Amino acid sequence: TGTVSKIINKSFKEIPAGEIASQSDIKPGMKVFHAKFGEGEVIEINGGDDNRIARIQFKDLEGEEKHLVLRFAKLKILV
Repeated sequence: TGTVSKIINKSFKEIPAGEIASQSDIKPGMKVFHAKFGEGEVIEINGGDDNRIARIQFKDLEGEEKHLVLRFAKLKILV
């Protein structure tokens, strides 16, 4: 639903179709997708401008949290 096509990347995770979100679109509480870490939920965001860092809890990593610099993270927002 909402996913027109799916692509399989090198680590064999299904990547939802759609645009990479801009860092200003990412907000705490959002469900996101990362090509390496899979599905996650944004817990908090710190920093400003080009140095925004998101703390994300990833379901595919058994709840492990990662801190990602949003300008490099290439996240997709899941609906």
